[in-house]
Amino acid sequence: MSQIQTTIAAKEMELRSLIGDLIYGSENESISEVVGNLLIAKGQTLSIAESCTGGHIGHLITSVPGSSKYFEGGIITYSNQVKINNLGVNSALIEKYGVVSKEVAAAMADQIKQEFNTTFGIGVSGVAGPLGGTSSTPLGTVCIAISGPYGTKSYTEVLGRSRERTIQVASLYALNYLRKEILRTDAC
Repeated sequence: MSQIQTTIAAKEMELRSLIGDLIYGSENESISEVVGNLLIAKGQTLSIAESCTGGHIGHLITSVPGSSKYFEGGIITYSNQVKINNLGVNSALIEKYGVVSKEVAAAMADQIKQEFNTTFGIGVSGVAGPLGGTSSTPLGTVCIAISGPYGTKSYTEVLGRSRERTIQVASLYALNYLRKEILRTDAC
């Protein structure tokens, strides 16, 4: 290894220690490839319940060759009735917290994980826009939940007013939250 390569490697290690888990891969690895490789390495599986992302997370996952080794499937639960009737989300949760809530996203993640008998379930609900926001749930609000071996974690992100950007960024957030949960199973 040349002196310059050694210096670069040392600086990269220094940066990685400072930035931590914000770095998910190297070279040209996509987040979906990284997640897929982690799931394969651990023999784990995934299912997804998507609302506002309309199948975009599933698209990112299945764009990776070999994803059938870990991806069992998903459901696009765009309407409340599909969330209730087909996924099994309790209607009282929707009435109490609203469809765009951590509680409903968590129920979606838990239900899809149970229904598909997978290691992890992702649930996503939100207001992609350009219509539908309120003062308490502005446009671009997305609730993401990851259900896994150590329980369910929920997150709320406000991603802006652009529908396409909200869908794309919410999908990447969901995959990154999943990545962190998969890595968490190493630490426990």
